[in-house]
Amino acid sequence: MRLGSTDIQNTLSFLTSIKNCNDVDEINRLILQTTNSFGIESFIGGFIPRLTQRPVDQSKNVLVGHWPEEWAKIYFAHNMLYRDPTIRHILLGKQTFVWSDLTTADTLSVNERRVMDKAREFGLRAGCTVPMLSLDGEYVGFSFAGRHVDASPEAKGVMTLLSSFAFARALEIRRSASEHAVRLTRREHEVAQWIAAGKTDWETSIILGVSEKAIAKHVNNIRIKTGAVNRTHAIAECIRCGLIT
Repeated sequence: MRLGSTDIQNTLSFLTSIKNCNDVDEINRLILQTTNSFGIESFIGGFIPRLTQRPVDQSKNVLVGHWPEEWAKIYFAHNMLYRDPTIRHILLGKQTFVWSDLTTADTLSVNERRVMDKAREFGLRAGCTVPMLSLDGEYVGFSFAGRHVDASPEAKGVMTLLSSFAFARALEIRRSASEHAVRLTRREHEVAQWIAAGKTDWETSIILGVSEKAIAKHVNNIRIKTGAVNRTHAIAECIRCGLIT
């Protein structure tokens, strides 16, 4: 199935299909099926990690993806995220863009060119990235790649629309899974209770006798476990799921 601007039935069919997806693997298969006519062989989508997040934890922000496994290991292990020009453009609030616009620009740094060159070694020679912003102000990015990718306005439009649907469904699935599987450690529970009481990270660190950096790490772990988009959402999810009172 290929979404098209001239046939609304395809769009309705895709929307129905993605609503019926029960796990991330089903979403991944549907995305590949829908975009293969555009030359898409790989894709990845999720929240953009904050600068303070350790490289080893960055991959937890991925919601969906069919990406070369070895490239993903190298990418996160070597903290390439903030040397990736596609991430820089997402954070700049750009509209959907194709990678060729980046690689032909003179504004790429040496490190950014190295990231793009390394990606090509894994078949990610061309691509399209869809920047988004959640209602909670969190940056989200979806990248589609292959050896030869259709860069037409129609293709970019389809990938933009598809990304919004996929993001929403993947987030619902993650939240549903977290409701049944979330277990906070004793320290995370203490941190969540104090944050819910209106304490800042600094105030909580004084109360618990640990560093403010440690509190920030616990808050981020709680956010990831609850599938939340930010700390406020994470605490709300903790309360809703009965993890704290």
